[in-house]
This record gives sequence, C-alpha cells and structure tokens, in this order.
Amino acid sequence: MKRDKIINEDVSVNFRIAKPLKAKLLSKASGKNMTLSKYLRDVLEEIHNDKIVLEESISRNKDILFSKEFFQFIFWIYKKKRDKIREESDDIDGYIKLIKRLGESLPVEIVQELDKVLFDLIRIKSAYGSDKEYYQFPDSYSDDIRLDYDKLEYFFIGHDFTKYIEMTIR
Repeated sequence: MKRDKIINEDVSVNFRIAKPLKAKLLSKASGKNMTLSKYLRDVLEEIHNDKIVLEESISRNKDILFSKEFFQFIFWIYKKKRDKIREESDDIDGYIKLIKRLGESLPVEIVQELDKVLFDLIRIKSAYGSDKEYYQFPDSYSDDIRLDYDKLEYFFIGHDFTKYIEMTIR
C-alpha cells in the first residue's frame, strides 16, 4: 500500500470505533489497495459531496414546485380544459422553459404528461393560420396528445405529491 504524503494544510482527526467495524474497514481498504486513512478520507469526501449535491437538488426542486410560475402554469392548464383558444396573454415561451425545468423535479409519469403540453406549445409556436389558434392537449382524440388530467389530479391532489415532496426533502 502506497502512503500519501502529508500536506501541511491537512489536519488530523481522531475518533474511536468498535473493533469489528475497524476490521471491516481495514478489509475494504486493503481490497482497494489503500491505507485505512486514505480509504476513510475518500469515503468521507464522497459522503459529504453527495450530500451537498442532494441538498442543492432538493433546494432546486422546492424552488420550482413552490414557485408562483408553477402555480400559474397549473391553473393555466386547467383553464385550457374549459377554453382551448390561444390567447395573447399565454406565456408560451415561459411555459416551455418551465416544463423543461420540471423534468428534473417530478416523477417520470407526470413529466410525460407535461411533455404533451410542451409538444403542443412548440406546435402552436411554429404553426401558421388557424393551426396556431387552438390547443390540442386539453381534448385531443389521441392519447399521445391529450393530457391526462386525472393523472395530474391524482398526483397533485392525492397523497402522491405529499409523499414525493417528503421523499425529496429527506
């Protein structure tokens, strides 16, 4: 086992552990051809770095899911269920950006439903004539295009959203 040189900025940390735990750690370290100190440093750094990444991800998710833009978007989706006419006030570009950001913050099956809205927004943005006047996602005959409002309701109003948020925060 090759030892790392001690750098002057490194500090020493001492703590006690049970003998069986030390034996397990020594076994793992030797299996990786590392000293126990090097192995423990690597494990601690990995745990700490993963925790930082997880905390940043949780913060991002909460920022998006509890944002004013997200709530406006959800209400807009339900408004389009009643009236699928495109209005000048529809923030198509803003909704496209939001849906893309939501891809990292929601379960896959919900993202797939919101992708139907995304595809329709992109279609409307690039359409000509009467094709750009009506949204298709609220009541299309095709399941590939029609938004499943029941699935959204079950997730957001049911216990799934609460469970998802609780899992994300832990």
